[in-house]
Amino acid sequence: MFQIVSALLVAMSAEDLALSAINVLLLLMTASVVLAVSVPDLNVLLLYGKTREASTKHVVLLPGLDYFLSIYLPKRYFVHFYIVSVVCSLAVVATRWEEHSPSGWVLTGLMLVQGLRRLFECIFLEKPNPKALIHISHYLVGIFFYTLVNAVVYLAFSFPDTPSSLCTALAIAIFTIASVYQYLFHRHLASLVKYTLPSFSLFRLVACPHYFSEIFIYASFAFVTPRACRPSVYMIIVWVLVNLSASAKQTQVYYQQKFNTAQPYAIIPYIY
Repeated sequence: MFQIVSALLVAMSAEDLALSAINVLLLLMTASVVLAVSVPDLNVLLLYGKTREASTKHVVLLPGLDYFLSIYLPKRYFVHFYIVSVVCSLAVVATRWEEHSPSGWVLTGLMLVQGLRRLFECIFLEKPNPKALIHISHYLVGIFFYTLVNAVVYLAFSFPDTPSSLCTALAIAIFTIASVYQYLFHRHLASLVKYTLPSFSLFRLVACPHYFSEIFIYASFAFVTPRACRPSVYMIIVWVLVNLSASAKQTQVYYQQKFNTAQPYAIIPYIY
């Protein structure tokens, strides 16, 4: 068995090994969210901002986790996610500048636009409560996630696949529409009086349509991703879906508790 595994590793390129490692890391990250949702003592890791402030749970901490579970950072540190993402995207541009890779450049452009827009929103649009907090695990996973996504974009340059004009057009169209709607949803949230029930557009149906938009943003990447990188992009989409679904459910519960009413769905209209 060891010889078989060794032979497989030797046969794989450095890029294939890197993508395999990224897939394993994304799988572990997704599993960690499922674990945090499933184990009551770990639910606090998923709470942040208004959902953490509204939590009335009396958590019985698992042995040895007391100190770790008590480490929180300001929610405004969310901006670091997008600083890291933009820096990584610019690093991809700088290191792959002379390479001809339609897939790589489309993915780089989409990721850079996403990072720049979210950075703009964090700095100029969003108004987080100065006292709002996020758990350090949430912060570290966010930094890690954006680094991994940009790593996949970087590795896409190593494969010669060229997406069709139709796939490229679909990717850009879906990305653009989802990004515009996410911006509008974020702008609506920023315009509300503190913790008012949102009511703009899809907010009447789902608690977090901005999360729903984000799923489509990353799903658009699959249309232009080289075949070898697609499993990693699928893992990214699964991570986004699982992670944001957990956060959306908490927001839906928060609305129900605070306003005695909530949208009928957490994130995906007519499904969940």
